[in-house]
Amino acid sequence: MVKHPKYGLGVVKQSRYKGLELRVEFQDGLTRWVRFDEVESVPPTPPMPPPVTPSPPSPNEAFKFRRMIEAFRLGIVPHDCIEDFTFGRQAEAEVLRDWLNKQEESTLLVIGEYGTGKTHPLHYAYSYALREGFAVAYIEMDPHEAPFHKPKCVYSRLIRTFRYSSQKTRQEKRFRDLLGEVLAKGFFKDHIYFSNLIGETSDETLWDWIEALESIVRPYSNDMFVRIEGPLRDVSLVTALKHGDRPSFPEHLPNCLITTPESLDSLLCRRPQTFASLRTVILDEIHLLDNTYRGDQLRLLLWRLRKLTTDAGFSVHLLSATLPNPEQIAQRYVSHFELVVVEGQREMDYYLLKSHEEVYRLARAQGWKKLLCFCNLRESVETVAAELTPRWHPYPVVAHHGSLHRRVREEAEAIMKEAEVAVCVATSTLEIGIDIGDIDLVVLAEPPWSISALLQRVGRSNRREEITRTAAVIRSEEEKFLLEAMFKAATLGPLPAKPYEPDLSVAVQQTLSYLYQHPEGVPETELLELLAFLCSESEARLILRYLRRNGWIEGRTGYWFASTKLMDTSEKGCIHSNIPDSQTYRVIDLDSGKEIGTIAGSFDEVFVLARKAWKVMSVGSGLIKVRRFEGKASAAMFQRHKNVGAFYYLLPPDLKGVRQEGHQQT
Repeated sequence: MVKHPKYGLGVVKQSRYKGLELRVEFQDGLTRWVRFDEVESVPPTPPMPPPVTPSPPSPNEAFKFRRMIEAFRLGIVPHDCIEDFTFGRQAEAEVLRDWLNKQEESTLLVIGEYGTGKTHPLHYAYSYALREGFAVAYIEMDPHEAPFHKPKCVYSRLIRTFRYSSQKTRQEKRFRDLLGEVLAKGFFKDHIYFSNLIGETSDETLWDWIEALESIVRPYSNDMFVRIEGPLRDVSLVTALKHGDRPSFPEHLPNCLITTPESLDSLLCRRPQTFASLRTVILDEIHLLDNTYRGDQLRLLLWRLRKLTTDAGFSVHLLSATLPNPEQIAQRYVSHFELVVVEGQREMDYYLLKSHEEVYRLARAQGWKKLLCFCNLRESVETVAAELTPRWHPYPVVAHHGSLHRRVREEAEAIMKEAEVAVCVATSTLEIGIDIGDIDLVVLAEPPWSISALLQRVGRSNRREEITRTAAVIRSEEEKFLLEAMFKAATLGPLPAKPYEPDLSVAVQQTLSYLYQHPEGVPETELLELLAFLCSESEARLILRYLRRNGWIEGRTGYWFASTKLMDTSEKGCIHSNIPDSQTYRVIDLDSGKEIGTIAGSFDEVFVLARKAWKVMSVGSGLIKVRRFEGKASAAMFQRHKNVGAFYYLLPPDLKGVRQEGHQQT
């Protein structure tokens, strides 16, 4: 090996003229004759060791590395290694450490202009506090997901992001772990609330209540489980119940699983192998879900199930009340189907009375012993129950609504099943599914806000006979007029079908969920195939670009990937439910500008509030603008007003106006 001052390093290949000139092959690839005194010898370079092929990272390591890379792309650092990537911010770090180590309680505000890097100190404080033995929770006060005026939503997110580090293993633990450890040590034995949790920390329904995750669909799932688990067990079939946005699941696969759309979404992401041998899906009460964001979510979940199952006989069965367009609904969920219609319809007997005293006298005269009284709001339930208690004494009057603890609701259900004479006052929690025994008379303490609610409530009456009995308490001529029209429309058969319109918030939610299920990435063609159920290809591409611009997903060479922001959010179970946090609306009279009151849940284009009939003019941001309704109420007026899902806010602005005009903006 020689070195030339101009041509660099080279290897001598030949010499001539008794060594006066050397033929040298230089590293630039050229061979030249040079004088021997123009070069100098250099020691040979030691041979390179053979390349070592690194062992592939474990799945956990690969996931951690991916999180780091995606975080760096978004300009943040995962909290578990943030101190290794904190440079030039010693002053801020020292202030944060001093603040955390103070003995007295205090608050620290980090204030700075947009783009100055406020998020990094917050993540640094989170990581440092967790390592030093603090319990921490991280919440973004997002105006859509966790606004200050929804304290229950804020509380739920605080509980769900609660973390602390185990002193022994240094593993991150959650609120459930903490409460379990505290109860195991014998604390809270005499506490008015926590004493009820001892020995039941694995109860999913109880945890739903603690974490503010209750949903009216869960009591229905629970009751369905109670009704079919025994008979199936008798023929050696195992039944399991799954609801809540967490990956808890039996160790051994059941033969039958009762779940909700949101929990099915969660299982598809976390336990997709569970469905490899899936044979049958049964969608009960499909008329309540179709043409809503939950029905659209089910449509896409069925597509995902079909891609996972290996059973050639996989089938889907839909169960529903009478529908005007069963073929159209079936086509949205299955490609080939057979329609089975059970002929006949129960007669509807109804009474319009002026007070609960008249209802009491009617029931006693007819010998009706079990009454189920429906109200629209939880506050109304308590008021009506208080009014009925002395009137029906000594017989029990119980209340049933979502704000009550699970034990209280179950006690009410048991009383209704076991007592000879009893009255239950409830909200929509008892409209479907839950078994409270045979009901002699359904009472409408207030006009329902939708005819679908009317039909569900009336249907709870007298199920052993071919006639339903309902008494409605009316307080004005307008209430009487509208209720008569509603009952007439109900007795004529199925209502006219509302034109189907996909909810594009589901396209957003399912994009996030599907990419979370596939951290390895999804071909764009596959995503477009999934979203084709709800939107055009151009609309789907617009949604994907908008989600990428907002840091939720990443796109590379024909593939889409979940970003760190999406992966972190998904790990908290926040992407599987598209149900808005609140469905309560303030009702404003357009003509007077005055607020009339509030309504909640589903409502028709015409409804009664404050003893007057109102027609919906527009809906948006928790506000319904109405005008007094005057004229003849036809069946077409009793069309359920469609709400949109929680992920509506992540739609591109162009699609919000075009596809959801006039709908609630969540």
